[in-house]
Amino acid sequence: MMRLIFGGFIVIGLLALAALSLVWSPHDVTVFNIPGRFSGSSQSHWLGTDQYGRDVLSMILNGAATAVFVAIAAIAIGMTIGVALGLAAALGGWKDSVLTRVNDVIFSFPGVLVAVLLTASLGPGLLTAVLAIGVFNIPVFGQLTRSAARSLWQRDFILSARAVGKGPWRISFDHILPNLISLIAVQASIQISLAIAAEAALSYIGLGAQPPTASWGRMLAESQTLFAFRPALMIYPGAAIALAVLGFSLLGDGLRTLLDPAK
Repeated sequence: MMRLIFGGFIVIGLLALAALSLVWSPHDVTVFNIPGRFSGSSQSHWLGTDQYGRDVLSMILNGAATAVFVAIAAIAIGMTIGVALGLAAALGGWKDSVLTRVNDVIFSFPGVLVAVLLTASLGPGLLTAVLAIGVFNIPVFGQLTRSAARSLWQRDFILSARAVGKGPWRISFDHILPNLISLIAVQASIQISLAIAAEAALSYIGLGAQPPTASWGRMLAESQTLFAFRPALMIYPGAAIALAVLGFSLLGDGLRTLLDPAK
C-alpha cells in the first residue's frame, strides 16, 4: 500500500506540474538571455539558468509536459491496438499465429533500439517519438491480452455466454475485456515509466523533441560537457527523469498488489 501511495503522490505531482506548464511557467523557455547565463539560484531563477540563459525551473516544468504527453500518447496507441489484436489472437487460428510471430520479431530487439530505428527512418520530432514508442508497445499489450484472454475463455461464465448464443467478438467485449481492465491498467502504469525513459533517451541523441520544445533528455545532452563546471544542469533533469520513472513504477507495482494481493 505504501508503494501505491508514494507512487501515486509522485505521479499526481508530475501531472500537476505538466498541466501547470501548459498555462504558466516562470520564464519563456524559447528566449535566450546570453548575458544572464550560468546564474545561480535567485528570486527570479530558483534553479538558476543554463548556458543559454534559460530558466532551468521553466525548462524542467515544460520538460515534464513533453514527457507526459509522449508517454501517455504512446501508451494509448500501443494499448488500444495491442488489446484489440490480443483479443483477436485469443480466438485462435491464423490471427494467433501472426501475432505470435510478430511479437517474437519485435521482442528480439531492445525496446529503445526499435524506437531509435523507427525515429531515425521517419525523422526526428515529438510525434515521431510518440509513434515509435507506441509501435513497440503494441505487442506488449497484445501478448498480455492474448495470454490472459485465453485463460478466461475456459471459464464457466464464458461457456454460459456461448450457450445463450453470443458470438466470439461479443463475448470478447462483453465478458473478456471487462475482466482484463485491472491487468491492463497495471501494465499501462509500468509501460508509461518505460516510455518516459525512452522519450528521454531519444531526445538525448537528438531523435526526440526538437528545439524549442523543452525535453529532459535534451537538457542532459546539452549540459553533459558542463558537468565539472555546472553539475546542477545535469542533476536537475536527471533527477526529474528518475523520479518520474520511479513514480509510475511504484504506482504500477502498488496497483498490482492491490488488485491481486496474492502477487
